[in-house]
This record gives sequence, structure tokens and C-alpha cells, in this order.
Amino acid sequence: ICLPSPENVYKISLSSTCTRVKLLQATEINPSKDCHLTLNSSARIRIGVEELPVVIHLKLDEVAARFFDDLKEVFDSPYSFQIEDFTSNTSVTPRSKLVETFWSKSSQNIESVSATGVFWLNIRNTIRVTPKSLNLKQNHMVHLITYPSSQDINLQSDSEQQQKQIDDISCSLTIPIVNPSKSTVNDIHTLCLSLFVGQNVEFSLTISVNLRGRIDPPTERVNIELFKKLPRMSEKSPTSVEHDHLLLPVNSESELVTKTEKETNSSEPIAVTQSDSQGLFSFNALPLTDYEVFNIKSIFEVSKMYQILLSKAGYKFDIINKTDVKHQLTGFDWYVKSTRLSLVEVFVYNYPISEDSRQPLPAVLISIIGEGHRANHLTNDEGVVRFVGLSPGQYYVRPMMKEYSFTVKSPDQSESGQAIPVQVEEGKSAVIILSALRIAFSASGVVTSLAGIPESGVLVEASWLPGTQNTIHNDLLHLKSNSNMTCQLRYDQINIIPREQSVTDSNGNFRIRGLMPGCVYRISVHINPNILSNLILDQVTRESSKLSSRNDVEHAVPDHVNLQMLTTDTNGLHFYIIRHLCTSLITVNVQTPDIYLPTLRLIVFPVGHPENIVAKHDFGIDSSLFSLSGSKLIPMIGREYVIRLISDLEPKFYINTNVQNIIFKPKWNVSEHFNFQFHPKLRTTLSD
Repeated sequence: ICLPSPENVYKISLSSTCTRVKLLQATEINPSKDCHLTLNSSARIRIGVEELPVVIHLKLDEVAARFFDDLKEVFDSPYSFQIEDFTSNTSVTPRSKLVETFWSKSSQNIESVSATGVFWLNIRNTIRVTPKSLNLKQNHMVHLITYPSSQDINLQSDSEQQQKQIDDISCSLTIPIVNPSKSTVNDIHTLCLSLFVGQNVEFSLTISVNLRGRIDPPTERVNIELFKKLPRMSEKSPTSVEHDHLLLPVNSESELVTKTEKETNSSEPIAVTQSDSQGLFSFNALPLTDYEVFNIKSIFEVSKMYQILLSKAGYKFDIINKTDVKHQLTGFDWYVKSTRLSLVEVFVYNYPISEDSRQPLPAVLISIIGEGHRANHLTNDEGVVRFVGLSPGQYYVRPMMKEYSFTVKSPDQSESGQAIPVQVEEGKSAVIILSALRIAFSASGVVTSLAGIPESGVLVEASWLPGTQNTIHNDLLHLKSNSNMTCQLRYDQINIIPREQSVTDSNGNFRIRGLMPGCVYRISVHINPNILSNLILDQVTRESSKLSSRNDVEHAVPDHVNLQMLTTDTNGLHFYIIRHLCTSLITVNVQTPDIYLPTLRLIVFPVGHPENIVAKHDFGIDSSLFSLSGSKLIPMIGREYVIRLISDLEPKFYINTNVQNIIFKPKWNVSEHFNFQFHPKLRTTLSD
């Protein structure tokens, strides 16, 4: 600073629009004492910057701008932000204050609606800026929310970046100095924006809504799912969108519950809630997107863009048109009428049952039989089955699960050997509580080859050995035994006690169920294929492409195991098997000109089951000779199969292209060859 006269004493004062500063050293300068010809020896004035202005800028997003007319009441008053000191010390209450921002908009562009405010920040402090929530007075279900929800600001954290940005800006030296106390928000924003880059806090304002509904008569704990409607183009206008199609889940529930709408499209719900004891439910703070506001004129019509799905076991729900609702019930987006259906609930718990401890038993088959009605369901993971909407009348319930005995605990004490009667009345519920006591157990293990490879489709069976002179192999298998246990089976029942069987899965594992504790069973791999049960044969026929009963077992090691069952499941049995060597071979070829061979293919399937294809062959890709042998042929031995020849030639251009079939029955160590004749002709006349 060049001082005009050395005789005067000059007093230093400061003012700034863009900073709040104070003098750190001399406030008066005497040129005759303080100034020297050498600039470095002259007095220095040190100015300390205490606070800098931070500008808050709030703008409407596209969704909020679209409903500007519905939000007019918001723009009549300032929008407030809460400013609080950020501190990690939870024992200290942070200082807090409110900063108001003032709305402005451009008359040419409605989307330019924004609010701007300013506050002064100590450069050593960190503060948190949080917009205050705001509801519309005319409709408290509409909320204005900001994103982000809050921001933390520390002017020193980005000082290097800000300094680089400042260095890149050319600042005019003719900026007028205005007293800060008289400066307006626009003054500070205009004058200081280019000087202090990064001191602007940006927020966007958008709309969220609360949607409410009421169920009458009041029904609590109703599950309500909220879905968006699927828009479709209107026939009235190619640019108009109607929201008639619903995005609802397909088969999301079984028939055990009644829903309000028929499911037509698949989608996940965007929100889920439950009704309270007064039958009221709500979905709060749902942010709107362009999807919802595409074709609605007012924010108060937004509920038309959603659909609800209500469900509760034993109830039916109907959504009532708003025009049919009484005036005193207005204020809800949905009005739902609930109707209680007749309901039979069956609860199955493991024995013992107490008030404090109830262990559900899943996968129990519950059958209910009544006049003109029959149904079967498995208990879910909670041990519950619900039969909904039954006609009034007398029904009988029977639980079934191997290895378990059932006792009725409610409504009265009775043994489960007989069907449980239950009287169904219209609109009322009946509850049956069953206690399941395990009375039989399982023996499980694995079947492998001598090389340790798992063997699938092998039949393992357990037959009861009556008497007390049987050798028990529990000790050899490192399994416990108990000579004091008594078998509950009687000798005179030996002819009616079935052999328990199991077929190994793809990993060679088996599990034989229904073995009574205290009884001794002979467990062995079944070698004779002629006495396979019809159940196993049917299973083999249906699943021969995946899991086949291998009837070529020549020998098993060990030959058998005598196992005494205890009151627990037995694990760890291991059988090794040796298979017969099969020399059977099935071959098929087609006599046809080479030009037609690529159009032909073969499929092989069991007689009567064309959907269960066990082998395929494409003559256009594979060899001209089809063959079956070894592990592919062994599961087929002893059963009838069809070899079908199919041509891809168009019948409208060729004749003699019909499907051809050959039925065969593979035999052990017997080879067969089959030949197809395929001689199509090109149609030459219209009569052909």
C-alpha cells in the first residue's frame, strides 16, 4: 500500500463481502517509523480469515418440477436447513441453527425453480447440513424429500483442490467492497462464486408419498404387497399411456390363501406391510419416478399407478370402488372389504408338546375327506397345513408320515389310528393340534463299486429276522447295540410285514425307512431282479434316462448285514458290488440314398412313454450306424422299447416319409440288428 504522506498516522480497517476477517497485528501505521525504502523492512499487515460463506442451492428435480402447480404452497415460505457442528464426542451436544433459503424461478423455464441461502462457516470447523422434512398442508400424505439426505462440509479437507481451481480463475481487481451485513444472498453468490470454488452445497428436491388403506371389518396381520402397474399404449392416442396391466407375481402362493386379484404378470413387490388391529395399513415415503408421473395430471392421483395384493389364510378380500365409500371414510387410497372363510388349520409338532416348546414337523401328509371334497397337503416348515374355503359339513382328517405315530392334542384327546372328525361351519375356523411321536427309524449308507465309484439305481432292502438267535453285526460295524431292547413285532405277523426297500441315488446313497427299534433286520443288496416291487419298476420306467434299477448285480460285499435298530437313525453302511459282464449289443442302420441320410434321426423310448427318450441319434451329425451297449443298454434289458425313425423332409414335397417304428426287448448277452428302409419320392403331380 502506498501511503500519500509520511507525516500522517493511518488507521487500518477491513471489510469484505466474501470473507469475515480481522487484523492480527498493527491497526495503525506511522510511515516515518514503520516504512522503509526496502519493502521487506516495512511493516506488515496480517489479516486473519475467520469465516467463509457457504452457499446452499436447492433445485427441483424433474418429478417435482412436473407438479409445480401442486406444490405452490411450498414456494410461499422459505425452505429451512439445519446446520450443526459435527463432533465424534457423543457426550457433547452439537450446536445447531437453522438457515433459510429463498425461492426463485425463471418466468421462461419452470424447471429452473430453486432456492438459495448462505451461512458463514468457521474454516476450522466441520458441519453437517440437513434439509428439514416438509409436508403439504393440503395433503399430509405428500412429502418433499431431498437427496442427498445430508452433507458434511470441511473447508480445509479440499484446500489443495480448491487452491488449484482458484489459481485457474482470473479474478478482477475491481470487485466492489460491500459491507457483509448489508450484502444479500444474491450478492454473495454472485461475487464469491468464482473466488471460493467448492463452497456450494447442492441438494435436489423430489416428491415422496404415503399411501394408506383400510380393511373393513378390521382385520389385523394381513399381508399387503404393493406393485407397480404395467403401462400400455392407449388406442386413443399413440403417445398416451394407460396403466391397466398389473405387475403381479405368478403363483406366489398356494391355494391356501385367497388374494384380491388374479396374478397375470411376474414382478417383485416394491413394498410389503401388514395391517394393524384397526385394519389400517400404509406405505410410507415412496419416492416417485418418471414411471409413476408419466401420465397423471396431479400428484394426488399417484395411487392410480399402484396395485395392492392382500393375503391372509382364511380370508377373502375385495377392493371397493371409492365412489361407493361413505363420506366419513374418505382420506384413504384403498378401501378393502374382508370376508372370513371357513378354515381348517392343522398344526403338527414333535412329541412332547409344551407351552414353552413346540418343534414343528414339516413334510407330514395331511388328508382331508368330506362329502364331495378330498384334498392332500404337506405341512410347511412351520408344521402347518391350512384348508381354506371348505363347504359347511363333516370332514375327516388323517395325518400320514412313515416312522411316526400321531396323537390329537386339540380339540380333544384321541388316538390317530382313526380319522379325526372335524365339523366345518360357514365363516368359522377349526384348529387341530397333533403330537408326532417317532416310533421307527432309518438305516442309511452307500453302494459303490470295488474302485469306490458310486453306483446308482441299486435296490437295497431290509427284511425282519424274527427270533433271538440271530447274529448281530453292530459291533463289526462299530455301531451300538442293546441286548435289553425288545422288538415290538410279533412272529405271527411275519407274512404281513413288508420288506423295506430303497434305491440308491446318483451318489450311491440309500436310506431305508420304517425300521422298528429293538428288531434285527437283514440288510442286503438285491441281486435277483425278478421280484422287484411294482413301485420300483414304475419308478425305473419313468426315470430310466436318469436313474435306472441296475439288475445286473452279480455279487455284493458284504453279502448282508444283520442290524439291530436302536432309537436313533443308523448311518455309515457300505456295500461293494460286482456286476455281470454284459455282451448285449443293439445296432440300427437305414437303407436309403446318401442324399437323404442327413435328414434322418432316431429316438429310443419305453413303450407307452414317448416323452421319456433314453437315446438319440442324428444321421446328419453322427455315424451311419446307431448302436446301444454296455451301461446304456443294461437298464433297458427285460423291457420293451421303441426305435423311431423320423425324417425332416417336407411331406408336401415328398411321399413315403412317414414315421417308422420298431419295437424290441433287449435280452441279456443277446445282440440284435435292426434295419430301416427309407425311399422317399419327390411329388411330380398335384394328385401326388
